[in-house]
Amino acid sequence: MKTRFARGITVAVAFGLVVLGATQASGSTAATTIKFKEATQLPDLVARFSGAVVDGKVYFLGWRVGDGTTTDGSVYYYDIAKKKFVDTGTDMPTPVSNYNISVLKDKTGTGLYIFGGRDTNGDIVTDTQVYYPASNTAKEIKTDPWPGTTPSAC
Repeated sequence: MKTRFARGITVAVAFGLVVLGATQASGSTAATTIKFKEATQLPDLVARFSGAVVDGKVYFLGWRVGDGTTTDGSVYYYDIAKKKFVDTGTDMPTPVSNYNISVLKDKTGTGLYIFGGRDTNGDIVTDTQVYYPASNTAKEIKTDPWPGTTPSAC
């Protein structure tokens, strides 16, 4: 008895989905109201940056200013629970944009690594840099330069 009931429910749901799909395909749609709410904004108009999550915070290791004139190496994080941006007061040794972050653990702890990128002049750099959230420190790894040419000519 339970098996027949379960099959009956499955058939009914499948039939409903088919009818719903046919209605949508025929162009008949229900009116939908979407309301957007502006989120917390970064302190500056910025572009060409990446973020990585560590311990409930999204870290950003610099960016290109929106008008493209300057690259800033300021390290910010977005506290997900508090919905607030915070300037850590630390800057990356070589400010870059057009980067991606790799979260890696080394002997110092969890590090946010960036390999290469573009400097303020738009030149490709080969720097390998790391930011450690636990100690709020940033450094360049001079013994291991990035051999690639990001973001173009890879």
